[in-house]
Amino acid sequence: MLSNFFFNTAYLTFRSLDDGTPEGRSIERYRLAALGSLANFLSSILGMVTLVVTVPLTLSYLGEERFGVWMTIGSLAALLSFLDLGVGNGLINRVAKARAETEHTILPSVISHGLLVLLIVGAIVGVLLFCLVQYLPIARLIKVADPAMVGETKASVLVFCAIFAASIPLGGLQKIFQGLQLSWIVHVIKGLGAILSLLLVYVLAQKKVGVPALLLATYGVQTLVLLLLLYRLAIDKMLCIPKYRLGSFVHETKELLGVGGLFLILQIGYLVGWSSDSLIVSSVLGAAEVTKLAVMQRLFQFVFLPLSIMVSPLWGAYADANAKGDRDFISRTLKGSIVRTVVLAAVGCVGIVLLSPIIFRVWLQGNVQISFSLVVTYGIWIFVQCVFMPVSMLLNGLGVVKAQVMVVVAFCFVCLPLKFYLIQQVGVVGVIQAAIVAYLLTAAIPYVVLLSREPLRSHLAR
Repeated sequence: MLSNFFFNTAYLTFRSLDDGTPEGRSIERYRLAALGSLANFLSSILGMVTLVVTVPLTLSYLGEERFGVWMTIGSLAALLSFLDLGVGNGLINRVAKARAETEHTILPSVISHGLLVLLIVGAIVGVLLFCLVQYLPIARLIKVADPAMVGETKASVLVFCAIFAASIPLGGLQKIFQGLQLSWIVHVIKGLGAILSLLLVYVLAQKKVGVPALLLATYGVQTLVLLLLLYRLAIDKMLCIPKYRLGSFVHETKELLGVGGLFLILQIGYLVGWSSDSLIVSSVLGAAEVTKLAVMQRLFQFVFLPLSIMVSPLWGAYADANAKGDRDFISRTLKGSIVRTVVLAAVGCVGIVLLSPIIFRVWLQGNVQISFSLVVTYGIWIFVQCVFMPVSMLLNGLGVVKAQVMVVVAFCFVCLPLKFYLIQQVGVVGVIQAAIVAYLLTAAIPYVVLLSREPLRSHLAR
């Protein structure tokens, strides 16, 4: 059955295949996951083309330092995503559970309340970030050698803050559609956003615009295009005005924050441990060195993104199966996804490492010099992450978050000091080496043990 999900075109239909039986519901989950994967694949191809093309378009006139500033500020979106207080990720399981209810008014109420909470959070975060930027030593956090760059850097950060505030409720829309197992709609819209971004960057690069305009053309466009998801919710009658008194509104908000609370801690841990690399490199070695890291991230997206495309739709499928008690689906899907992910990750990472000299010669044209050791190390890091990606989707779908929180906290405690130590010793490659060592010690081993123990095994029992 899982092989059908990945390879059988019969699942690529917009017609529901659910006939009301457990087998029919299982097929329907695979159909929605397959549509999500295909749409994600197409939009991600467009996104990767945008990432790849923007390097030669802009690096030649921006230079390494200004390009590094752009990449550093852009990376803040992932670093600060925890500021939605975990509500976005909590909505995935909450929406999936509401979708399984027979009462049709529950789902629109859950969706509308979640969006209202995220809208309030986004407004508060936007104001706080704007005030914070006025007092933060931006020149220290994003180290630039040219004093003339300080003003442009601060302006870029302010532009980022405005877009990020809007991304909190708009990002919640993505999570809602993931819980509905309609992620394919999100990816179609994101694909349109990628095309528009690429066209804008091409036009703006001819005019040699600065970093703030490039941020608007990329991060801004790809965020605001998600407004189209509101239209889909409206025509599907998935939006309503929640009829709450103050007391009930507070109660519902606490419930939603309770669901998202552990996800919030998990997000913070992931961001500190995984998404802080650009900021660490910029503050220790300078913005110019971030360019090398950004090139590596873009290159290995050709491995990471396709596998993420294959696996990420399963979060909603696991949540739906868990709500309906379909353990056979969970067990069968997990085993198949792990095997395929390991094989494809190995082939992809080895292939990129071997072809990297040719890729750099054609792509970078001598503008950036990257050591082969950095390529090999980054390839190992991507492989390790990909191998455990299916496990993360399973645990998220089942709502097993506490164990992940413990793992991520341990990872951060080991990884961060090691990153700062190794970056001083061996440069940029030390950041990646630290991540590999810390992940194997604090995450890989515990996840293997967790999968072999009760009560998790009861979810996987046939």
